[in-house]
Order: sequence, then C-alpha cells, then structure tokens
Amino acid sequence: MLEPGRSLSYTLIAGADHNSADTAGVVAGSNPTFGDIKLSSDVKVRTGTGSIDLVAGRDIVYGNDKSVVYTAGRPDEVDRFGLPMARVASNFYVEYPLDGGDISFEAGRNIKGAVTNQIVSDWLLRTGNWSKNLTHTNERPTAWGVAIGTRVGSNIVPDYRQNVGALGGGDIKIAAGGTISDLSVVIPTTGKQIGQRVAPNDPNDQNYLTNEVQVNGGGNLQLNAGGDVKGGMFYVDGGTASLNVAGSLLAGSFKTAGAKEINPILAVGDAKFQITAGKDIAVQSIIDPMVLPQAPNKKPDLASIFFRYSEASEVNLTSLTGKVKLGNDVSGVIDVLNNQRGSPIAFVGAARDSLSVAPASLKAYALNGDIVFNDSLIMYPSASGQLELFAANNIVTGDSGNSINVTMSDTNPALLPSASNPAGNYTDASLRLVLSGISKEVDKLYAPVPNHINDLKPALISTANGDIFGKDPFQFILPKQTQVLAGNDIRNVSLQIQHNFDGAESIVSAGRDFKFDIVRSPSTGALVNVVQRVEVSGPGRLTVTAGRNVDLGSSEGIKTTGNQINTALAENGAAVDVVAGLAQSKLSVADYMSRYLSNGEELGKAYGQAVSDYMQRLTGDDSLTQAAALEAFNKLSSAEQSNFNAAYLPNVISSFNTLMQEQGKKYSMAKSSFDNAKDEAGRFKAKQEMDKSQLDVLAAMETLFPGSTVLAGNKNYTIDPVNGIVFKTGNDASSVLAQAFSGDRQKLQTGDISMFFSKIHTTDGGDINLLTPNGGINAGLAVNSKGAKDASQLGVVAIGKGAIHSMVRDDFQVNTTRVMTLGGGDIMIGSTDGNIDAGRGAKTALAAPAPIVRFDIKGNMIVELPPAVSGSGIRANKAADGTQGDALLFALKGIIDASEAGLGGKDVTVGATAIVGSDNINVGGVSVGVPVASTGSIAAGLGSVSNVAASINQSIDSAADVSKTTNRQMASAAVASILSVDILGFGDEEEDK
Repeated sequence: MLEPGRSLSYTLIAGADHNSADTAGVVAGSNPTFGDIKLSSDVKVRTGTGSIDLVAGRDIVYGNDKSVVYTAGRPDEVDRFGLPMARVASNFYVEYPLDGGDISFEAGRNIKGAVTNQIVSDWLLRTGNWSKNLTHTNERPTAWGVAIGTRVGSNIVPDYRQNVGALGGGDIKIAAGGTISDLSVVIPTTGKQIGQRVAPNDPNDQNYLTNEVQVNGGGNLQLNAGGDVKGGMFYVDGGTASLNVAGSLLAGSFKTAGAKEINPILAVGDAKFQITAGKDIAVQSIIDPMVLPQAPNKKPDLASIFFRYSEASEVNLTSLTGKVKLGNDVSGVIDVLNNQRGSPIAFVGAARDSLSVAPASLKAYALNGDIVFNDSLIMYPSASGQLELFAANNIVTGDSGNSINVTMSDTNPALLPSASNPAGNYTDASLRLVLSGISKEVDKLYAPVPNHINDLKPALISTANGDIFGKDPFQFILPKQTQVLAGNDIRNVSLQIQHNFDGAESIVSAGRDFKFDIVRSPSTGALVNVVQRVEVSGPGRLTVTAGRNVDLGSSEGIKTTGNQINTALAENGAAVDVVAGLAQSKLSVADYMSRYLSNGEELGKAYGQAVSDYMQRLTGDDSLTQAAALEAFNKLSSAEQSNFNAAYLPNVISSFNTLMQEQGKKYSMAKSSFDNAKDEAGRFKAKQEMDKSQLDVLAAMETLFPGSTVLAGNKNYTIDPVNGIVFKTGNDASSVLAQAFSGDRQKLQTGDISMFFSKIHTTDGGDINLLTPNGGINAGLAVNSKGAKDASQLGVVAIGKGAIHSMVRDDFQVNTTRVMTLGGGDIMIGSTDGNIDAGRGAKTALAAPAPIVRFDIKGNMIVELPPAVSGSGIRANKAADGTQGDALLFALKGIIDASEAGLGGKDVTVGATAIVGSDNINVGGVSVGVPVASTGSIAAGLGSVSNVAASINQSIDSAADVSKTTNRQMASAAVASILSVDILGFGDEEEDK
C-alpha cells in the first residue's frame, strides 16, 4: 500500500573514487575490472517521493524479472481514490500517486536488464465504459491507476516487474558507456475520476452524472548508450523521451515460442519520442498501451479501451549511417502479452487493429541507409499530424507477401475510444476504429470538417539517391497535400491523397522512372486486377514528373475525384500534370518564370513572391526582401535550385499551356495560309509567320526544359520579359531555325508517357496536362490485347469540366484508346518533332462508368451518373449542357493522322506537314487547316490514295519553289510523304474454293 508523506532518497555507487570531490565519482578506466551493481533475484529498490541514483564504474545487472527499481510517489491526501470506496474495495484498487521521485542509472560499461513477461497493462489498470447516452445508470466512469501493492484480503497481486519505473511521475536518466540490453523503462500517467456523483453521500451508490478525469504523473526519459540498445520496452506518457544510441536499436534476448526475436517496443501516450542512432534502428511496434488487454485474472470492471495519444503525440527516428526498420509487427506484442498467459488471447479485427495505431506524427530519417516497412500502420488523426520519411537510399517494404498500408487517418478523433468516451470491449471498439482509407464506412472514415483543412505543410516522402518501391503491395493514404520525391525510381507505390482547400498541390517526382508493372496471370496470360493507383480527392493540383519514363503499366492509373468520395471537400476536382523525359532532371522553372512571368505587374509580383517565399524558407530569414531573395537565389547551385523547380512547376504550366495554344494556333493558321496562298509573295509571308510561331514554341520549350530542342546552345536570340524574342543583329526567326536544323542533331532519348493498360482521368473537373519534352506519349496498345481492360479503364479523359493539354517532342499515339473531354473542355496537342496519330479505336466503342454512390454529412445518399464515353480517337465532346470544347492539334515537323478513329471538336484547328484522314475530322463550328475531304463512291475512293500522295507531292513542289525565293530558308523543313493503303477485302472464300 502506498505510504503518504515524503520519502528517502538513495544513491548506490560501485567502484567509487574515494579521492574524487564528486560524491558520485567512480574510478575511471576504458576497461574497468570492478565496479558492478548487481540486483539479486527478486530484489526491489524503491521509494516514494525521493530519488534513486545508481552509479557503477562497470555494469548494472538485474538478477531476474522480479528485480526492480522504481519510485512510487505519494497518495493524494484530499481524495485518495476518487471512485466510491465500495467500488475500490471490490473491483478497482489502484493508486493515483503524486510527486514521484527521479531515477538515474549511470554505468561505465553495460546495463543488463531482465527479460520480463509483463507488459504495461499488467500493472497500469483501467476501468470505464462511459457512453454518450443522456443517462449513465450502471455505467463506469473512466479511471486508470497503478497497482503497486496489495490490499489485505484482495485477490489482486500486481507485483510490478518492468525493470525501471517512475510510477508516480518523475524523470528517468539512463546512461551507459556500452550496451543497454533487455531494459524496460516506464513513466506512466494516472487518471483519477473526479466527476460528479448522483448521490455523493451514499457510499454504495456508484452512479455518476459526469465523467471527468484528473491526470497525474508523467515525466521525461533521457537515455544515452555508447553501444547498442537491445530489446526492452520504453513507455512515456505526459512528457518526452530522448534516446541517443551510438550503435543500433535491435532485438534483445526475449524470443517468442517460434524463436522470433523481439526488437524494442515503443509505448507512447501523450508524449513525443526522439530516437537517434549511429547505426540501425529496428522498432518492433509503436503502441498506445491503453488499448492493450488487461491481465486475465483481474476483475471485469477492468474491461476498458481508449487512446491516450494526443494530437501532438509523435515519434521521430533518425539513423545516421544505417537503416530504419519500422516493423509495426503487432504479433510480437501479442507474443509478449501471451507469454505469461495459460490461455492465449486471439487478436483479430479491431483488437489487432488497435495495436497498429501509431501516434499522430511519425518522422523517420535514414541519412545514409534505407527505411523499411514490414507491416501496415495507421496514424492517430490530428489536425497537426505529420508524416515525414527521408532515406538516402530506398524507402521499401519487406517481402512477406502482405499488403503494406501507411495511413494518416482523417477520421473524426471524437469517434475514437477516449478517456471521456471509452470502449467497454473490443466489439464496441470495432465499431469505432475505422481509421484507414481502405475502409468503405465513409461516414466514419472522414471528419465532417477535414482534420487538415488549415494545414499548409505537406506530408513528405523522399529519397536522395534511391527508390521508393514495394516488394509487397505498397500504399500511402494521406489526408493532406503531399510531396513524394525519389532520387531514382518510384515503382509499384499507390498513393491516395486528399486536398482540403483550393490551391493545394501534391508533387510526385522520380529522378528516373515512375512505374507500375504490367501483371499477367502466368496460366492464362490475362491481366491481373491489381489495385494500384495515384488518386487525389478534393481541389488543387497533382504533378507527376519523371526524369525518364512514366509507365502506368496495368495499374488503375492516375485519377482525381473531387468530392465524389468525401463530400466534405470542395466539388471541383484537382488538375493533373504529368511530365516525363526531363533530360536527367534538367528543368528550369526559375528561368521560365523570369522570362515569361515577369513581363507584367501582376506576373512580376507572382514570380518575385515565389522566389522570396522559397528563399525565406530555405534561409529561415522571414525578413528577406524580394530583391535580396532574387540575388541570393541566383547564387544557389543547380542542385539547390532543383527543389524550387519541382515545387513551382505547377505554377508555370498554365502559362506554358496558354503560350503553346497561342503559338500553335498562329502556326496552324499560317500553315493554312501557306497551303492556300495564290502566289509566292503570299507563301513567303505565311512562311515567315510559320517560322516565328515555330520559334516561339521551341524557345519556350527550351527555356523550361533546357537541352530538349534544336535550339540548345543557340546564341542568336534572347528572350525579354516585355518584348519576347529579341534577335541578334542579322538574324530573324527563319535564319535561327535554319541554323538550328542545319547540323546533325543527337536527340536525347530520355522518356515517354506510356499507359498501355491504364488511364489518366479527372472525374469531377480538373485539367489534364501531359508533357514529354524529350519523348512521346503512347496512350494505348496498337492492337487489342488478350484480357484487355474495359474501355472506361483506359485512355486520357477529362470527365468533368476540364481541358486536356499536351506537348511532346516525338509522337503522340492514341492507338486503340481515346483522348477526350466530356464536360466542354478544350483539347490541345502539339508535337515539335513527331506525328500526332488519333488512333485505331472503334468509333462505336462505348464506356459507361458505374454510378457513383456516396453520402453527405447528414447521411443522405447521393447517386451520380458519370457521362458515358462513346467513340475513340481525339474528341472534345459535347457536355450535357450542350457546350463543346475546341480541338487544336499541331505537328511542327510531322503529320496529323485522323484516318481511322478520327478527331473532333467545336472549332477544330490543325497544322502539320500533312493532314491524313480529313474525312474523319468532325467540326461543330469553324475549322482551320482541315483539307476539304473528297466525296464519291467507294470505287472512286480507291483512287484517293494516289490523290493524297499527289496532294502531298504538290505541297513539296510548292515548298521547293518558295525555298528558292527565300534563299533556302525552308530547306530545314522536312515534309513527310504518306502512302495510305486500305485493304477492303480478300475476296469470297466460297468462290476461292
């Protein structure tokens, strides 16, 4: 029984230096031969409010698991137990100590704890099944306390056996020159019930009107080890834990029945953990001990489950030279729990899920190694919760075959079991532990007001040189804007991201490839349905970039959904930017902004503010002026500027698209004028306009993506923010282009966008922007494949109000799928060097997406019927309200082929060296550059091939005539000759016989 009043302090010294002025000094030596403190078996060193100091010149050694050191504090002299004595006496005899003393261990060499069968819930007992009902008759209010002794006549014998504990509050300091092994350290809080009773003067009436808890205890843990920390459990509530380990955190001596080693377990309440290790960090699991089942021999009043995590709870892990291994293997915790029980507990469903809940913030940094996830985890919901992962090498899963989900929960914290509203059992808890984004219980999955609605800080997942990939299925579920940045590849990693406000931006950037595999059944060859995707709900923008390829494989692709899943979000969906082939990550957003976005007062302010904001964050100097920020930015290395490029690329894409549309139209109109000119003067003027527009397109591409065009290294022009392209003396657009095309150009083959069995869709509004400055885009297979997906799962489609913009260097190939807008948006596709092929899909193809069923915050069912997608090719279709977007296609050095699937829009503008299949171009308004299609019978059509060839040859002859007049300025303009062969049949099979 806890004694009242003040207590004595102890100082135990082994190997004392009697010549030292320090009363706790020990004989120094790098390899001491004496100076051990040994706790014999079953020995307890304990006090109440006093302190305990153990100082050993060599080792501190525990005899067995019943050898303990703890401070217990003192009882509250005003209201010792809080609960009515009838309940305390019969069912819940625990203490709520105050003023516990501090503990310090200092060993010159090692500290050897004792493997214990106990876990926190064996001695830190709790009660409570309080509900949210209006009346609470026969309900138990919440309380938790320390069972550190026995009461005469009681059957409760807790016998605390977890090595070191400040059970009444207080700080603990542990220091060892060498290894700390099998040592458990605990600093709990207690919660005394102080609510209003129905009949306070009746000792037998145990009913309460209110459930109020007074939290006592807590403290800080400071641990320093010159070697490794092996095994053990570290528990802190109501304070902080700082563990500094020169070696590694790794498994201790405890082994399960299956001989599995158990790494250190972190038990966290309302606390923050900071762990730094020189080598590896291996964490078995991170748990809140208030969700652990309690000892089976305790009274039924102890059935109570709730979280002590707060919204500020956090675990921070930093490895200086090794790996960070996040096991989150709750089976190990279960093994520890069951080790002392005759009848093991079967953990399934919510009971197991509750052990997988991590604190509100998790930060892991492997400064020279990997981060490895071996099991799933769910982070406690919090408005300030944060996920930060950084590895110099890889962020990767294990290879157990299990799906790994790393989830930041967006559920309403008020729904979860808490001290004010605990769960009375795991069945009750199972109805409330809906934390994961993979759940279908939408009303519990999302808070009525998103937790991160005012959180401007993105979740951060990054590697310096390595990959982010899953050996097992790997998914991040993140309820806030996110940055995923890999020095090399991002492979087979799913992302579900939620944007909570307008202007939210998420960036997914791979230094080399962003890739999902194509998975087929080995027996049938059919595609295997793998649930892999990048999906953003809410407004804002998603930008995906790769230094080489973006290959969506057979995944579900990239999709934005607006508020179709979470009705608490804004209705408009996020835009999607996909950029591949960045020529070894050469991207110059800063140059583009300085040359194209600073030519007006508002744009100039936008550029200056962007640089200023970036430099203030980089330097930590909020007082930095725009002028000083610009000067400092220009002095940064290219590597330092690359972060700015990644962060601000979304800011320039709209400007870039507008410029491409403007110049693409000018080029197409000039090309049409050239083709229809009546004389050489007209063709000469049109050719100059064509060259000017072509140069404007190439110059903008070269500025944003240096090295991607024939203008790389060209010094005959500059770009002025006000006056645009300025030529050096003696040059104009035609001469600059002639010089650029005159040499043998070696194209950088650095990356394409491929989606043979996948898609890029915006389903609730949002533009789609696709850029491959050093490659092309392939939107589908050239022919249908065995086991191919349904048409609604393929292609590039803006289903809501959104446009599609794309600029490529090489070919844009639609093949058997489609590029379409369904909500009245425009389509722009341009190629600087290649062709644009509208594909070979059937014009009768129909894709009818399934209805979207969702519920608003009041529980009303909402059914949305997305528009059916009909046809193939490239089409700006009419929306339900009758609006229709325009189509602009231009290929500066190639052809546009609409001969099979076709293309269409309201106003259709095309410009290329040749237009093939003009009879398959559907125009709802005005057309520019579309040749007049010939009409006639099928027999007459058989001669159309020669007519097309003749037309192209005539264009070539005209071009040759003009080039003579313009001093060979058009010699660089390569014009393709196209021969189209249509096979109409193979005869009658019966006649052949």
